[in-house]
Amino acid sequence: PESLVTRQKNWMPFIHEGSLLLVASVLPHIIYKFDLNTFKCEKVSEEKWISPWIYPNQFLRGNTNPVMLKDGNYLGTFHTAIWNNKKCYYDNGCYVFEGKYPFKILKCANKTYLPAEGAIEPHFRNARTIVCTFPVGMVRDEDKIYISYGDNDSIIKIMKTTVDKMLSLTLDIY
Repeated sequence: PESLVTRQKNWMPFIHEGSLLLVASVLPHIIYKFDLNTFKCEKVSEEKWISPWIYPNQFLRGNTNPVMLKDGNYLGTFHTAIWNNKKCYYDNGCYVFEGKYPFKILKCANKTYLPAEGAIEPHFRNARTIVCTFPVGMVRDEDKIYISYGDNDSIIKIMKTTVDKMLSLTLDIY
Protein backbone atom coordinates (compact mmCIF):
# COMPACT_ATOMS: atom_id res chain seq x y z
CA PRO A 1 0.00 0.00 0.00
CA GLU A 2 0.89 3.65 -0.37
CA SER A 3 3.15 5.39 2.12
CA LEU A 4 0.17 7.26 3.63
CA VAL A 5 -1.48 3.98 4.47
CA THR A 6 1.64 2.28 5.84
CA ARG A 7 2.22 5.09 8.34
CA GLN A 8 -1.36 4.87 9.60
CA LYS A 9 -1.31 2.00 12.08
CA ASN A 10 -4.89 2.35 13.29
CA TRP A 11 -6.75 0.36 10.64
CA MET A 12 -10.42 -0.02 11.50
CA PRO A 13 -12.20 -3.28 10.57
CA PHE A 14 -15.89 -3.65 9.77
CA ILE A 15 -18.10 -6.24 8.08
CA HIS A 16 -19.90 -5.29 4.87
CA GLU A 17 -22.06 -7.83 3.03
CA GLY A 18 -20.18 -10.70 4.65
CA SER A 19 -16.71 -9.36 3.78
CA LEU A 20 -14.07 -7.98 6.12
CA LEU A 21 -13.23 -4.41 5.11
CA LEU A 22 -10.62 -2.12 6.66
CA VAL A 23 -10.66 1.66 6.81
CA ALA A 24 -6.95 2.33 6.30
CA SER A 25 -7.17 6.12 6.20
CA VAL A 26 -9.89 8.63 7.05
CA LEU A 27 -8.59 11.54 4.92
CA PRO A 28 -8.33 10.52 2.17
CA HIS A 29 -10.91 7.84 2.94
CA ILE A 30 -9.26 4.59 1.86
CA ILE A 31 -10.91 1.21 2.30
CA TYR A 32 -9.43 -2.22 1.64
CA LYS A 33 -11.10 -5.60 1.38
CA PHE A 34 -9.23 -8.26 3.34
CA ASP A 35 -9.24 -11.77 1.85
CA LEU A 36 -9.34 -14.22 4.76
CA ASN A 37 -8.05 -17.05 2.53
CA THR A 38 -4.99 -15.32 1.07
CA PHE A 39 -4.43 -12.71 3.82
CA LYS A 40 -4.10 -10.03 1.13
CA CYS A 41 -5.70 -6.61 0.95
CA GLU A 42 -7.23 -5.11 -2.17
CA LYS A 43 -8.13 -1.43 -2.29
CA VAL A 44 -11.85 -1.07 -3.01
CA SER A 45 -12.28 2.68 -2.63
CA GLU A 46 -10.46 5.95 -2.14
CA GLU A 47 -12.02 9.38 -1.77
CA LYS A 48 -10.41 12.73 -1.20
CA TRP A 49 -12.69 15.11 0.68
CA ILE A 50 -12.56 18.37 2.61
CA SER A 51 -13.00 18.08 6.36
CA PRO A 52 -14.84 20.63 8.55
CA TRP A 53 -12.90 19.36 11.61
CA ILE A 54 -12.13 22.08 14.18
CA TYR A 55 -8.38 21.67 13.74
CA PRO A 56 -7.74 22.55 10.08
CA ASN A 57 -5.00 20.76 8.17
CA GLN A 58 -4.69 18.02 10.77
CA PHE A 59 -4.13 14.40 9.80
CA LEU A 60 -7.31 12.46 10.69
CA ARG A 61 -6.00 9.22 12.18
CA GLY A 62 -7.78 5.95 12.84
CA ASN A 63 -9.77 5.23 15.97
CA THR A 64 -12.60 2.76 16.63
CA ASN A 65 -14.20 0.31 14.24
CA PRO A 66 -17.11 1.77 12.25
CA VAL A 67 -20.63 0.63 13.19
CA MET A 68 -23.62 0.32 10.87
CA LEU A 69 -26.49 2.72 11.52
CA LYS A 70 -30.20 1.90 11.02
CA ASP A 71 -30.15 3.63 7.62
CA GLY A 72 -27.38 1.30 6.40
CA ASN A 73 -24.62 3.92 6.52
CA TYR A 74 -21.62 3.65 8.86
CA LEU A 75 -20.54 5.81 11.79
CA GLY A 76 -16.77 5.96 12.07
CA THR A 77 -14.39 7.84 14.36
CA PHE A 78 -10.95 9.43 14.13
CA HIS A 79 -8.44 11.25 16.31
CA THR A 80 -6.05 14.13 15.78
CA ALA A 81 -2.86 14.96 17.63
CA ILE A 82 -2.64 18.67 18.42
CA TRP A 83 0.71 20.02 19.62
CA ASN A 84 0.67 23.07 21.86
CA ASN A 85 4.20 23.91 23.05
CA LYS A 86 5.34 20.73 24.80
CA LYS A 87 1.82 19.35 25.23
CA CYS A 88 0.06 16.98 22.86
CA TYR A 89 -3.73 16.63 22.93
CA TYR A 90 -5.50 13.73 21.25
CA ASP A 91 -9.03 14.84 20.39
CA ASN A 92 -11.67 12.65 18.78
CA GLY A 93 -14.20 13.24 16.03
CA CYS A 94 -16.74 11.17 14.15
CA TYR A 95 -17.94 10.88 10.59
CA VAL A 96 -20.55 9.04 8.53
CA PHE A 97 -19.90 7.21 5.28
CA GLU A 98 -22.19 5.45 2.84
CA GLY A 99 -23.03 1.82 3.47
CA LYS A 100 -22.32 0.88 -0.15
CA TYR A 101 -19.47 1.20 -2.60
CA PRO A 102 -17.67 3.59 -3.00
CA PHE A 103 -18.30 4.42 0.72
CA LYS A 104 -18.57 8.17 0.09
CA ILE A 105 -18.18 10.48 3.12
CA LEU A 106 -21.56 12.01 4.00
CA LYS A 107 -20.96 13.87 7.29
CA CYS A 108 -18.07 14.87 9.52
CA ALA A 109 -17.85 16.35 13.01
CA ASN A 110 -16.68 19.90 13.53
CA LYS A 111 -16.26 19.35 17.28
CA THR A 112 -15.04 16.55 19.50
CA TYR A 113 -17.26 13.90 21.05
CA LEU A 114 -14.60 12.95 23.62
CA PRO A 115 -12.28 15.84 24.53
CA ALA A 116 -8.77 15.27 25.83
CA GLU A 117 -9.33 17.86 28.58
CA GLY A 118 -11.44 15.30 30.44
CA ALA A 119 -8.47 12.96 30.87
CA ILE A 120 -6.93 12.15 34.23
CA GLU A 121 -3.36 13.10 35.17
CA PRO A 122 -1.40 13.42 31.90
CA HIS A 123 1.47 11.08 31.20
CA PHE A 124 4.89 11.98 29.84
CA ARG A 125 6.82 10.71 26.85
CA ASN A 126 10.24 12.08 25.92
CA ALA A 127 9.76 15.12 28.18
CA ARG A 128 6.49 15.94 26.42
CA THR A 129 3.15 15.92 28.16
CA ILE A 130 0.51 13.77 26.46
CA VAL A 131 -3.15 14.38 27.24
CA CYS A 132 -5.41 11.86 25.56
CA THR A 133 -8.65 10.01 25.66
CA PHE A 134 -8.09 7.34 23.02
CA PRO A 135 -11.08 5.25 21.87
CA VAL A 136 -10.43 1.71 20.70
CA GLY A 137 -13.83 0.04 20.29
CA MET A 138 -17.40 1.03 19.48
CA VAL A 139 -20.68 -0.91 19.65
CA ARG A 140 -24.18 0.23 18.66
CA ASP A 141 -27.18 -1.18 20.52
CA GLU A 142 -30.29 0.25 18.86
CA ASP A 143 -29.98 4.01 19.53
CA LYS A 144 -27.23 3.69 22.14
CA ILE A 145 -23.49 3.81 21.41
CA TYR A 146 -20.83 2.41 23.75
CA ILE A 147 -17.22 3.43 23.19
CA SER A 148 -14.32 1.93 25.12
CA TYR A 149 -11.33 4.20 25.54
CA GLY A 150 -8.04 4.54 27.30
CA ASP A 151 -7.72 7.52 29.59
CA ASN A 152 -4.06 8.57 29.18
CA ASP A 153 -3.09 4.91 28.71
CA SER A 154 -3.75 4.54 32.44
CA ILE A 155 -7.42 3.64 32.92
CA ILE A 156 -9.97 1.97 30.66
CA LYS A 157 -13.36 3.66 30.55
CA ILE A 158 -16.64 3.16 28.70
CA MET A 159 -18.48 6.13 27.23
CA LYS A 160 -22.24 5.81 26.80
CA THR A 161 -23.89 8.10 24.27
CA THR A 162 -26.53 7.94 21.54
CA VAL A 163 -26.50 7.86 17.78
CA ASP A 164 -28.37 11.19 17.73
CA LYS A 165 -25.77 12.87 19.99
CA MET A 166 -22.93 11.67 17.77
CA LEU A 167 -24.73 12.78 14.60
CA SER A 168 -25.53 16.18 16.15
CA LEU A 169 -21.78 16.92 16.07
CA THR A 170 -21.55 16.42 12.30
CA LEU A 171 -22.03 18.65 9.27
CA ASP A 172 -23.10 17.48 5.81
CA ILE A 173 -20.17 17.13 3.44
CA TYR A 174 -22.24 17.00 0.24
